[in-house]
Amino acid sequence: MLFSAGEECQGCRLTRRCMDAAGIPYRDIDLTDPANARYLVYVTRVLGHVRAPVVVVDDDHHWSGFRPDLISELHASGTGMSR
Repeated sequence: MLFSAGEECQGCRLTRRCMDAAGIPYRDIDLTDPANARYLVYVTRVLGHVRAPVVVVDDDHHWSGFRPDLISELHASGTGMSR
């Protein structure tokens, strides 16, 4: 999953662009939408991230910020994203 902060978030846009280019499927959840408040709690309180974007592969593999190096590793591993 990709947790983003809307279109204004440059790191979020770059992460989506990089994942699209790599052919990595993902579900984009906008943390600025009040309907997604439970995901904001998950990202901040459970996972401990404080900035977007947050990419969650599984409960043990996640990161925040634009990380093309980790997106490349994810693509090379063929692991895919959690949904």
